[in-house]
Amino acid sequence: MEDAELAGAELRALVAAPLLGTSSEDDARVRRYLDELCGAGTERIMREPHVVAAEVDRLQGVLEDVACANYRALIESFDAAGAVRDGFSRLRGALQDSLQLLPELSEHVRTFSTSAWAQNEKRRVKASALHEYAHVLELLELPSLMLALTQSEHFDEALEVAAYVNKLRLLVRNEPLVQLVHLEVQAVVRRMVHQLLAFLKQPVQLPACLRLVGFLRRLGCMSEMRLRRTFLHCRGEWMRKSLALSANPATAAAQARIVHLSDDTRAMVFEIITQYRAVFGDDEDDGDGSGTGDSSRDTLSAGRRRDDSEAAGNGLSLRSGSNTAMAMSKSARKSYTGILCDWALKVVGEYLHALEPLLFDVLDGANLATALQQSMYCGQSLSRVGCDFRPLLVPIFANAITSLFKRHLQAALDRFGALLDEYRWTAAAVNTSGNSSSGSTAAGGEDATRPETRAGSEVGEEAGAQAASLLPPTELLQFLPLAVLLNGLIGALNEVRQCCQETLVVVLRDQLRVTLIQGAEAMRNAYEAAMRASLRDGDGSGDPRSTKLASTGSWHANSVDKRHFLAMLRAYEVLLVPHIARAFEHCVAVKHSFPHEPIRASLQKMATMHA
Repeated sequence: MEDAELAGAELRALVAAPLLGTSSEDDARVRRYLDELCGAGTERIMREPHVVAAEVDRLQGVLEDVACANYRALIESFDAAGAVRDGFSRLRGALQDSLQLLPELSEHVRTFSTSAWAQNEKRRVKASALHEYAHVLELLELPSLMLALTQSEHFDEALEVAAYVNKLRLLVRNEPLVQLVHLEVQAVVRRMVHQLLAFLKQPVQLPACLRLVGFLRRLGCMSEMRLRRTFLHCRGEWMRKSLALSANPATAAAQARIVHLSDDTRAMVFEIITQYRAVFGDDEDDGDGSGTGDSSRDTLSAGRRRDDSEAAGNGLSLRSGSNTAMAMSKSARKSYTGILCDWALKVVGEYLHALEPLLFDVLDGANLATALQQSMYCGQSLSRVGCDFRPLLVPIFANAITSLFKRHLQAALDRFGALLDEYRWTAAAVNTSGNSSSGSTAAGGEDATRPETRAGSEVGEEAGAQAASLLPPTELLQFLPLAVLLNGLIGALNEVRQCCQETLVVVLRDQLRVTLIQGAEAMRNAYEAAMRASLRDGDGSGDPRSTKLASTGSWHANSVDKRHFLAMLRAYEVLLVPHIARAFEHCVAVKHSFPHEPIRASLQKMATMHA
């Protein structure tokens, strides 16, 4: 029984499987029909196909009746179905096209989204800027404000503006507006630095220097070494400009220009070094000679008069053989990496370079002594700040003094030569005593050496009487060229008397010795030239004696001319040369043995040649 039921269920499932799946209501009817059919008898099952076929025919007829009655609606539904089908076909194509355009559309959408976000950000930034318009305007006006403060010399406020911009840049480093403002402020800072340096190139006092260097330090644009060098460079520029303005070669004499140069250099260098030490505060030992300590000031105050006298008269007592470039104090060498020392060396070099050509324009010994006094006082004053350059003045003034002495000696020698060219070597040129004149006439046929010997002995006695006197021997008035030469040589000694020191004694003595020898040679040459002229005149007159003298080549004048020349040589030897030696020793205030032997040997040789 159970097997039959199971077989019936499988059969119903097998038969119902193709009929199920249209709708739930139809499925329910199919299942009821199958249950009913399976529960029917055989006869009914046998009749069921005919019943179903009859039902199908009936339904077909009903359908045809309905179709005939509603054919218009059927046609319209058919058309509608075709239209729907065509619409779906077109819709399917449009969908395919839409699917193909979707990637491009997606890209455009993303682009639009990005652009919209950017525009939104711009709008937000602009809205924020509009909201912060007042603050942005203040920020943009900071460079102009700082420039105005700099131009009006309100440097403290300008530095505050620069510090505020730097702080703002650190807070918002990536903001373009802040970067732009920072660049403009830096340009104003550079202009401010140039303006501060320009102030340092002008005459400013110590408080102003402190403020200016403080501003430069607050700007932080220079290292400490560069700041010190820049400070000294700017102050040096001011000093050079001031010295150039004070120098007026068109209207001032060389001595006045030297005095102005020394005084201005002393004052300015002292001021600059004092300002440098006050501004940068170098740690120095006040008692080691820098001049900043009490002991150093007391020493200088006590010895001021002595130092001034040395600068006036004993300035060249410092030995020129010293190789010291500058007597810088020990404390000055301890300055920051020697910057101040280097600058002082440069300034002293410029001073000496400007001083040297001016010294050779000084043509008066008193003016040269004044220039020496001022220069030595300049070095002595600067020694209080550790910058004593007096040893460097020694060779410069030594050359100037030597050149001045040489010029005056040459002038005296030229004047002596000019007088000798016009001098008449005759008896009328000498105002001798009566005994000498009669003796000369009586001895006309004797040897010419006897009257010369008597004249020489008389001159020697008179010279011995005046040996201890500094007055010029009056006997030289008998020989006008010798008197003029003596005056010229004494004038040359007077020119260097105020500034001559021991270091120059040997040089001046040698120059004087050479000049005396040249004077004797000039006298001999003038005498020989006069004798040659006399011989030429004798040849023209037809004198047999003159012709004989000319043929033998001997230069023998008549006895009066010869005696006069020999007496002049003797006066040159025993009167002029000793007096010049005494005057030289008196001028130099040093006891030196004047070299008489070369001069005496030259004069004796001349006397022997013309005896």
